[in-house]
Amino acid sequence: MALWNPEGVLSLTDTNVKAPNAVAAAAANDLQRHQVVMFGGANDFAGTTLFDTTSIFDGLRWSTPLVTAHPGERRQHAMVYDPVHDRVVLFGGRTKTGVLGDTWLWNGSAWSQPATPVAPTPRAFAAMAFDHARGRVILFGGSDDIKTLDDTWEWDGAAWSRVTTVNAPSTRLGAAFASDRPAWNVGDPQVVGVTATSSLACRLFDHRSAAFRSSCTASDALRSWS
Repeated sequence: MALWNPEGVLSLTDTNVKAPNAVAAAAANDLQRHQVVMFGGANDFAGTTLFDTTSIFDGLRWSTPLVTAHPGERRQHAMVYDPVHDRVVLFGGRTKTGVLGDTWLWNGSAWSQPATPVAPTPRAFAAMAFDHARGRVILFGGSDDIKTLDDTWEWDGAAWSRVTTVNAPSTRLGAAFASDRPAWNVGDPQVVGVTATSSLACRLFDHRSAAFRSSCTASDALRSWS
C-alpha cells in the first residue's frame, strides 16, 4: 500500500490488517474521525466474487469492524463524506444481476439505509462529491446498463432532488469528481469539477447558481471565477 502526504511524497507502508484486495471498490475520507472508509469491490475486473466488507484505514493500519446491517455486495458504486451531517454517503453500484439505486449512510460505527422515495435511477460508475458551500452531495452521470447518463442530483442529508442545469457535461461514466475548497485556493468560489475519463472534457459546478458552467481548461480551475 502507498501513501501520498501533503509534501508530495509517495511512500509505502506496512499494514497489520490488510484491506480486501478489491477491484472497483469505493472509499471516502471521514474527516471527523480521521479515517478512510472503504466498502465493497470485487476480486477481479470481471466481478467473479463481490465483497460486502467495510474496511477502515486510520493512517497506520486497516481494520474490519463488525457491522450487522450494511449494504449488499457490490462494485462500481460511489462514496463521499458529508461533513455537515457527519456521514459517509454511498450510492448505487453493480451486483452480478444488475445495477443498484440504494442509498446508505455510515456514521463511523454503523450503516443505515434512509428512505428515498425520490432518488437517482439505479446506476454504476456515477461520480459523487461534496459541495462545501451549499452543504450538499452532488451526484452526476454513470451507467444504467442500457445507456450512459448525464443527470445531476443533490443529497441534502435527508433526501435526493434532481437538479436541472442549462450547461452540463455530456453523458459519461467513470468520471472524476472533486470539491474545491477556499482553504486550498484562496479567493476562489467553492465549486465542484467533473472531468470525463474518455474525452477529458471539463465542467465546473458553481455553487452560487447550482449549475454547471461551460467548458474549462486545467488553468481555469486555478483562477478566480466571477
